[in-house]
Amino acid sequence: MKEKDFASAVANAGGRAFVVGGWVRDEIMGVPSHDKDLMVTGLSQEQFTTLFPDAIMTGKDFPVFRLEIGEEEMEIALARKERKTAVGHNGFSMVADGSVTIEEDLSRRDTRMNAIAMDLLSGEVVDPFGGTEDIQNGVIRHVSDAFHEDALRVLRVARQAAKFGFSVADETIGMCRSCKEELRTISAERVREEMMKALETERPSVFFRTLVACDCLSVVFSEIDALRGKTQPVEHHPEGDAFQHTMDVLDRASSLTTDVKVRFAALCHDIGKGVTPKEMLPKHHGHDAKGAEIVAAFANGRFLAAHKDAAKVASKFHMKARSAMGAKPMLAMIEELSKSKLGVDGLRVVVTADSPKDDVAKLPCFNEAVIHAALDKVVVPAEMRGKAGEAIKQFVHKTKLVRVATALASLS
Repeated sequence: MKEKDFASAVANAGGRAFVVGGWVRDEIMGVPSHDKDLMVTGLSQEQFTTLFPDAIMTGKDFPVFRLEIGEEEMEIALARKERKTAVGHNGFSMVADGSVTIEEDLSRRDTRMNAIAMDLLSGEVVDPFGGTEDIQNGVIRHVSDAFHEDALRVLRVARQAAKFGFSVADETIGMCRSCKEELRTISAERVREEMMKALETERPSVFFRTLVACDCLSVVFSEIDALRGKTQPVEHHPEGDAFQHTMDVLDRASSLTTDVKVRFAALCHDIGKGVTPKEMLPKHHGHDAKGAEIVAAFANGRFLAAHKDAAKVASKFHMKARSAMGAKPMLAMIEELSKSKLGVDGLRVVVTADSPKDDVAKLPCFNEAVIHAALDKVVVPAEMRGKAGEAIKQFVHKTKLVRVATALASLS
């Protein structure tokens, strides 16, 4: 069954089929879109399942179906309207029957540019809230006062700002601020999902700056919010406080890699500066070790283990990487990096983004000869192969130390 066949079947039964949400927005913007969500008006759940008996219902709280259309399974929702009944993301009552209009369904969406539909049969664009105009003007506006009923929309607005480079209307910033307390009820998993999507954008700093404007960063990521106002030595950081520096590092790292783990590590590399005592400012002695402790203490489930590991290692080593050190600490650092989710290459990205004026490639820990000396396999002599494991382990360690010392000496 093709899309037109599906739409015709819906129309013949007295309903209408629409493409909704991001796909329509992206079509208007002229950018590629991968997800095509369909929505049907004018049919009840019973009518829809009678018309399409192969449709599989997947929604727990409202009628959403999966149905093979063309060569792929597509998601189809019946038009619905909602009303807030309790605190939390699930505190809604819902009506989804043939009486709900396309305009009513679009009115519950987060922003105007996401509240546009296209008739699947005729191609007619339904844009009751001016989403097309917002796209043309590069601005993000909420649809209605119902925005504050779902605090997760604050994160979606911030992510849209980062993804599209759009400004956020003052009235929408105000609406986001009104969601601050309810934002605390959103699960860590849902917050993490939005943040990780934001980290995939070209300028993820916009996500965090938007949350600052909305007075919500302290709820979403208090440890990063704590960097605001933490002064730094002007001779090293003319850009401003630790938050400004972190945002710059995040964007520079994002220009160097698409790996979200490494981008998250860049975001957290100076997280220890957030707890520097006021009397110590503008210096931040020991912030690298303190930052590693802060990341290690993140609650389970708040961030993925791989991201947490990469961030911890970035905080621990981003300063040491620029320090002169002997063979023993160099070997220990490179071995720990190689076993981490960040890796030597990931730390190189973080340090490069942190010190854009330095020739990071010349740092010993990123020298290929030093790395190979630390990580290349050591061949154990035949006469040792029958000895205890600890003896072999010590032999391998000492051999690597000699190799690393030799490699370091060749650089001087």
